[in-house]
Amino acid sequence: MRMSKVLAVVFVVSFVLCAVPAQAVLVGPSNVVLPASPGGLLSFDLVVLDPMGVSAAAFQATITVSGPGGLAFDEAGSLVVDADPGYWIFGNSVGAAAIARGSNSYEFGDSPNDPATEALSVGDIMARYAFTWDGTPVQEYLFCLDLNTTRSFILNALSFETQALQFSPGEFEGTDSSFKIPIPEPTTLLLIGLGTLFLRRKRR
Repeated sequence: MRMSKVLAVVFVVSFVLCAVPAQAVLVGPSNVVLPASPGGLLSFDLVVLDPMGVSAAAFQATITVSGPGGLAFDEAGSLVVDADPGYWIFGNSVGAAAIARGSNSYEFGDSPNDPATEALSVGDIMARYAFTWDGTPVQEYLFCLDLNTTRSFILNALSFETQALQFSPGEFEGTDSSFKIPIPEPTTLLLIGLGTLFLRRKRR
């Protein structure tokens, strides 16, 4: 009798858990690399922050860039991580995609139409987004994540349902859908470079 009650409770709990809609997967920027000089490469990753972790067949995010200008998407620079085992897109049979959509809008990720599964664990780096900088003296660039689930989502490998992305700016100034990356002016970069060179010579 007790066993049947236990089984009934397990069944009810399982049913409730399965009936709960999938929550948004929390992502945020990390590993931001500022350009060492005008014309250099600015890049950042989006990483999974959700402590529960997910298993996914596809990841896609659309980012728009706003600012005074001087920023251009580097497609090759965004694809080099395809061979890095620390990134989620490594080994995925779908392959990574990085597409400039025009009007400072860029789309990144894997094909949402392919059911091939690649496990996604907490802390995995999902994709690197790279941009070039032409040296225009501006203070910051604003990266806005399009949270429309047709443009930014994780496709769950178990249920094949689209899960929304929930964004966190992390250590950067931002909102629930954007973050700002400060860009030092060319003069500041030059001074930083000279200071580093001076310190190296002083140590010798």
